[in-house]
Amino acid sequence: MRTIRLTAAILAALLLVSCTPAAGDDPVPLDTVSPAETGAAVDTDDTEPPETPPETTEPVTLSPEPVEPPELPEVLTTNITGADAAAILAHIAEAVSAETSAAVYFTDVSGRFYFGIGEEKKYHSASTIKAPYCLWLTESGQNMAREVVFSKSTRTSSSSAMTKEHVGETFTVAELVGYTLRYSDNQAYELLWKTFGSEDYDCWVKERGWPSLRLGTGDEWASLTAKDLSLAMVHLWKVSGADGVLTEHLLHTSFTGQIPRGTHYPAAHKYGYNGGTAGYHDTAIVLYPGEPYVLTILSRIDGGAPGANDLFRTVASLSDELIAVLYP
Repeated sequence: MRTIRLTAAILAALLLVSCTPAAGDDPVPLDTVSPAETGAAVDTDDTEPPETPPETTEPVTLSPEPVEPPELPEVLTTNITGADAAAILAHIAEAVSAETSAAVYFTDVSGRFYFGIGEEKKYHSASTIKAPYCLWLTESGQNMAREVVFSKSTRTSSSSAMTKEHVGETFTVAELVGYTLRYSDNQAYELLWKTFGSEDYDCWVKERGWPSLRLGTGDEWASLTAKDLSLAMVHLWKVSGADGVLTEHLLHTSFTGQIPRGTHYPAAHKYGYNGGTAGYHDTAIVLYPGEPYVLTILSRIDGGAPGANDLFRTVASLSDELIAVLYP
């Protein structure tokens, strides 16, 4: 016990000596030492730099400048708007203007959109008139099973699929309609016209609002406009539809060098050629999925000349682009 007390006394003495200031050193009173101010810099390499707060400013987004649609030529009439459609229409107008004489009319079968170039100008119908005439026969309820004799007195000099070897044979009205539309057979059309005439047909087209499709007396041809012919084709679509007899005939015509070669879709069409520059035409129902459209092109292009079909194919291709913009 005595040893422990002695040891403790020695330790206490040593601590007292180490805490005593050395000679000449004045002790600093505790109340004169100020604590470091809050936020004061600390000189040490171990201190991490303060974090920089993230940027909160939203990036500036520049709005694109509005695209002005091209100015359309005055010769073009339309109710179609929008920059994309206007650009296509401008290309169509340019292609048509490159021809000496051509007219165009376009409309979807619902009649919502349209455009026309020279659509009120009259051209010799050539064989395009056969489509509305056969439409009239169908809609007016004519007896399609009625038989017509191909006699010498009804034979024409026009070239056709029905030749002199067929003289004396009997054909039904339905068969003559098939020859007329599929092969543009002038003999078959002549037989229909001589059998049914044009008086009732003329009243029918007048009532429908297509006056230029009238035949008049003594002639099975007309002087028609692209607009009236297009409207008649719209009506044909409503009567015949996608799988009707008239549409079926027009989908399988013998000549397909014009509009059908320019579109990507099936085309129920009726062409016409009056020889030389007297008239080279095509009118078609183009079966664009969801909303078919009708395109009619009338011209005085020489159908036998190189490149005669270029205008038809170009306008048909551009019309495909246009309908895709209107009905995406």
